[in-house]
Amino acid sequence: MNLIGSLRISVTPDCNLKCIYCHKEGYRETVSRERFTPDEIARIANIATGIGVRKIKITGGEPLLRKDIAEILRKLSELKKISVLSITTNGVFLKKFLEENPDIYLDRINVSLDTLRKEVYASIGGQDTLEEVLEGIKKAVSIGIPVEINTLVLKEKNLDEIDDIIVFANDVGCNIQFIELIETRENKEFYGDNYYPISELEKYLEKRADSLEVRRSKYDRMVYHVGNSQIVTCKAVQDPDECSGLRCKLLRITADGKLRFFMIDDDRYVFDLLGPIRRGISDEEIMEILSEAAKLSKQIRQRSTI
Repeated sequence: MNLIGSLRISVTPDCNLKCIYCHKEGYRETVSRERFTPDEIARIANIATGIGVRKIKITGGEPLLRKDIAEILRKLSELKKISVLSITTNGVFLKKFLEENPDIYLDRINVSLDTLRKEVYASIGGQDTLEEVLEGIKKAVSIGIPVEINTLVLKEKNLDEIDDIIVFANDVGCNIQFIELIETRENKEFYGDNYYPISELEKYLEKRADSLEVRRSKYDRMVYHVGNSQIVTCKAVQDPDECSGLRCKLLRITADGKLRFFMIDDDRYVFDLLGPIRRGISDEEIMEILSEAAKLSKQIRQRSTI
């Protein structure tokens, strides 16, 4: 069964930064403090390979805040059917983590980096930890772990830094993903001031790129080759119907144990996993929950063809 290719697992909603644009992966302030254990995470991921999952991305909050994050990553790296294991981090603790865990295997690290200016970084995240982030990126690259910078495009904050970020990525030897700002219940004023259409940035990148490539493995997204860096863009998606055009085959598990479709903050597309697992359900029953969610995602993706 090949219904879903990627599974995004949030291991904690906690974060050391307070980024002004953060959508908290759909969490409410009253989110449960119960968390999946490393064994439970590995169990779910292993069962998920039965619906086609081959890529696992670990996220937060800030995943490196979990004291057992190294154990989680080690258990996931042992799953034979998983071909890509990655983690998304703000990078503040990345250098220390890699130095303390030299045996950790990762296929990619995504690091959030919206600016190269200290004062702008502090205004976005609430503290100046830019140097730690840059050192973390350099450390990962130096030991051979591919790094992709995640840059949220903000009209009033960093639009004038696009070229600087591209130059930095080229110098260090990493790739970039430019991300479109998504509107949430909490950020309407900030969204109004800072939203910049990713389509406009794509026009610029098309002129800036040395060559272009359509990447089938990235949902047919355009890849812009600039120097030795590959650049992709990510459009904000809020309506599940939009995913049909993206042909996205991704599910996510939130830190409080809910299975959701892509990044959609819509309670119609939520399945509880933590509760049933703590009640002792079997692997077969977990597979049924995953399969039901996967079939729903397939129906959503097919809507544009009906």
